[in-house]
Amino acid sequence: MKIGFIGMYYYPEKFSSRYQITDIINFLRENKNEVTLIVPNPVRTLTKEEILKYKNFEEEGIVRLWCGSNNRNSKLARISRIFKFNSKLKKYLKNNHDFDVLIMQSNPPIFSPKVVEKCAKKYGIKTVFYVDDIFPDVMNKNGLIYSVLKKESKKTYLNADYLVTVSEDVKNTLVEKGVKEDKITIIRPWPFDQEKCEKQTFNFDKETFNVAYIGNIGEFQNCKYILDISKEITNDKIMFYIIGSGREEKRIRNIIDKENLKNVKFVDRVNEAEARVLYTQSDLNLIVLNKNVVKFATPSKTANCILSGKPCLLLCDKSEYSNELVNKYRFYFDDSFNSKKVADLINNIYENYDI
Repeated sequence: MKIGFIGMYYYPEKFSSRYQITDIINFLRENKNEVTLIVPNPVRTLTKEEILKYKNFEEEGIVRLWCGSNNRNSKLARISRIFKFNSKLKKYLKNNHDFDVLIMQSNPPIFSPKVVEKCAKKYGIKTVFYVDDIFPDVMNKNGLIYSVLKKESKKTYLNADYLVTVSEDVKNTLVEKGVKEDKITIIRPWPFDQEKCEKQTFNFDKETFNVAYIGNIGEFQNCKYILDISKEITNDKIMFYIIGSGREEKRIRNIIDKENLKNVKFVDRVNEAEARVLYTQSDLNLIVLNKNVVKFATPSKTANCILSGKPCLLLCDKSEYSNELVNKYRFYFDDSFNSKKVADLINNIYENYDI
């Protein structure tokens, strides 16, 4: 079977689902499928010199559509890149439409699904939508633009032949949007260990009880909530660590500095191999989401929190996701979004801590 796999990011760019996506592509290839990955040229976190190397770079099984060398993370730059990719994707599929199946990730740019659907319908190609998160619902914002985007994404889900998603909660949300349940398959995020940690650049203080958030510091993650909780903790033996990077990083760093939060340390992003080690070395791992997000997305770090064997505190809405984690693993849970209440819970965990 000839498969086209369409995404917005790929190596050397780093994104939360890259290991799962790589594993899926490798699995498909190992089972005698011919898979072509179709992505824009990489720009995220790369220098101009590194970006230009990919202008005419040929790789077996990968088509990189050149969308320019602008690596700024501004909204304008991202929107411009999106429309360039859509234009290049449309042209590519027009000239290369001998696929049996086209698979789209849920992070392709706006209106890319429409480009793919038109081509698939014209040439009789099956479509599969891999739903990491439901955009733009996960943004939890209103307004005309978001209303239009919600309608477009809904059309994508309804028109796809099959959907693959990451949790029961996201599946239920898709069903609420009108997608037939028998069209949806759940493939949960799994832990990855492709890389071994050769050198550890950071170590927790062995004299303190270390509460660690390790991962993306983005719009969906409620890292400001962690700071609010830390302000309610008076026990100087409890230390909070925020380890990672993302769009909210600057704001979080500024709050820590401006309010002189002595019990919070910000640590620059570490590689995935070291992150896995740190999950096992922290005393309490954190998974934190904004309100209403869990219906539209599931943190990819969940599997590694489970694998660490260490207790984890889950702070989000009550859901199928939270029920399963609390019932099966070493997870504490609170859905109050009340920083004082959570601080009391962390104090209690500390006082009764048993490795």
